[in-house]
Amino acid sequence: MSITVGNQTGAPSIRAIVSGHRIIASCLDAGDLEETYSADVSSGSALLGGLAPGTWVHTLHVDSTGQQQHRTSLLLTNAGTNAVPFTAAATVFTVSTASDTRTGSLRAAISLANIAPTPTRIQFDDTSFLPGVPTTIVLASALPAISGSGITLDGIDAGGAAGNRIIDAGGKAIAGLVISGARNTVVGMRVRNSGSNNRDVVSIDGANAYANVIDHCIVDHSGTADAVGIDHGAGSDFLAHANVVRDSEITTAADKGVNVTTGSYARVEHNWVHDNANGGIQATLSGHVFARDNLSEGNAGATAENGLSANGPAPAT
Repeated sequence: MSITVGNQTGAPSIRAIVSGHRIIASCLDAGDLEETYSADVSSGSALLGGLAPGTWVHTLHVDSTGQQQHRTSLLLTNAGTNAVPFTAAATVFTVSTASDTRTGSLRAAISLANIAPTPTRIQFDDTSFLPGVPTTIVLASALPAISGSGITLDGIDAGGAAGNRIIDAGGKAIAGLVISGARNTVVGMRVRNSGSNNRDVVSIDGANAYANVIDHCIVDHSGTADAVGIDHGAGSDFLAHANVVRDSEITTAADKGVNVTTGSYARVEHNWVHDNANGGIQATLSGHVFARDNLSEGNAGATAENGLSANGPAPAT
């Protein structure tokens, strides 16, 4: 298995350690294969052998920034397919409390990340947000939008699981999360429970919002609007500038699961879009959707009962 760490900290050298352990076996271990490892990757790469095949959790720790990142991979017997890449970010902010108002909050981390040197990571403290334990941040008011670029909001926990770091809009007339900048990634988060006034749970909005990625997230429970709304010219093509929703569960919206409108572009890939009240995946009002390999099921609707819908252009003004 090869491990690489791209040094984007701005420092000429860093001390980076990657450790790992196998959590799911894909074959029996006769005793001569390793099920844990630790490697110094300060030089930028390491090549490891003798590891047991299966699903592994890998953890990167960078001394200078405090970056502690978890990711999973499937280790196969064919060595040529086993690569685990990391990026050491220039700036790291750690969410240390589930309170929305205290020092160390997610609210504060987003505000700081928007103006910090990039690439920027927002991570969660593993002692305040225990692995395998759903921990909820209930919003007192709307979070600041992710308006910067090159920001990663990473909710993958130390056990490699997604969905245990939760943003809850509390049924208020606010979105759970808004992205108005470019080239940002939200991974492993659960965002839920937006309320009235047509507020989407996750909103990617505006001409400056392009090439953003929603990855391995759970987005659920809107009171009046869509689970994921991509609007107002967000993205300009299906390649480098499209917003991407992938490998996520999109469910229980009062309106659409994923709705792309008003000239926006999105790629919607490998998602489970289910049990939304007024349609699954929709392109409307001159929105553009490239959809593939999604499971869209159980989406009801008064006017838009569908799994996948492409409607007409925006009316002339």
